[in-house]
Amino acid sequence: MSKPLSFFLLAGEPSGDIHGKRMIASLKKIDPGSTFYGVGGPSMLEEGLIPLFRMEELAVMGFQEIILSLPSLIKKLFFLSGWILEKKPHAVVLIDFPDFNLLLARLLRRGGFRGKIVQMIPPTVWAWRKGRIRTLEKHFDLALSIYPFEKKIYQNTKLPVTYIGNPVLEAVSSHRPDFSFRSRFGFDEKDPIIALFPGSRRQEVHNNLLLQLEALKLATTEAPKYRVAVSLARQEMKEEVEKLIRKAGFEDGVSLIPASSRYDLMDNCMLAIAKSGTVTLELALKKRPAVVTYAVSSLNYFIARYIVRLDLTHFAIANILSGEELFPEHIADRAPKEAVATSIRDLLSNEPRRQSIQQKQEQLFEQLAEARPEQEIEKAMRSLLR
Repeated sequence: MSKPLSFFLLAGEPSGDIHGKRMIASLKKIDPGSTFYGVGGPSMLEEGLIPLFRMEELAVMGFQEIILSLPSLIKKLFFLSGWILEKKPHAVVLIDFPDFNLLLARLLRRGGFRGKIVQMIPPTVWAWRKGRIRTLEKHFDLALSIYPFEKKIYQNTKLPVTYIGNPVLEAVSSHRPDFSFRSRFGFDEKDPIIALFPGSRRQEVHNNLLLQLEALKLATTEAPKYRVAVSLARQEMKEEVEKLIRKAGFEDGVSLIPASSRYDLMDNCMLAIAKSGTVTLELALKKRPAVVTYAVSSLNYFIARYIVRLDLTHFAIANILSGEELFPEHIADRAPKEAVATSIRDLLSNEPRRQSIQQKQEQLFEQLAEARPEQEIEKAMRSLLR
């Protein structure tokens, strides 16, 4: 009887945790007796991952924060490479989290690791640092992409790239509306709701929520009464979010909606104000207009623009996939609330613009609906492990 397969998986952030759960579920179909070790969040642990340490210990954002956290990250990098070189799993699956994962793959190959290394969600080489294409080609055996256009980027390399479908599309498509949502959270049936999605990490929320609230207050001073709802990604941040709401001058009337009901919040809102990230794709697939913010510190902005030379026409993934500004973006050093407010007013009052956005959202939906994630993952991994 052959030895059961063993895998190491690493996800460094919540979105990667969701993809990791799908990977584990797919690998179980290949070998139900497989064992899974690594770093992940609650979704991966629920699926059977044996953790080496908590995913949150890797969660840092922004150039400034990464620099401050370097000693801890380097220590964990060498700990993980040492563990993998000793245990020799059949395959290593690294999920998103590009800089850390590329360094880990390089250390493994230099240490003589002969197992398969997979990058699930390759780095955005189409945005910056295209030299990473060669790093991926040299050290990885397979890349699994969630965006259909990425396969063409690697067509002149030896690295196999498989479009596995987009799990966000599947999640949105399978969502069953909660028709009691409004009554459960104290909304009347005709209340116009503006939804705020400030992010899932503490730093993101602090950077974006106050900006979103102040811009909204400025935009709706002379407008009809709107109900405001904030998506609360983590319950333990409730008190901090409430303080930010009070600081912005919203003493009452702001509803906090748990993450488990975020799709119902999208279904019921007339406009969203969202931090740049996966949520913009969710909103696009839910066919809701949105204004995108991403407030960053002065140092992070300087590094991104003048040192890293990040050069993108668009930052929100919904806009990148559409190839145009589907949603107005405000990604800058202390994104000015007046500019955000102008975009909010426009989307609240400009019906032709709203209809145009909806038409483009339909096209985006069709673009992504080319594959099913779990089936494509299983097929690609089965082929790799033969």
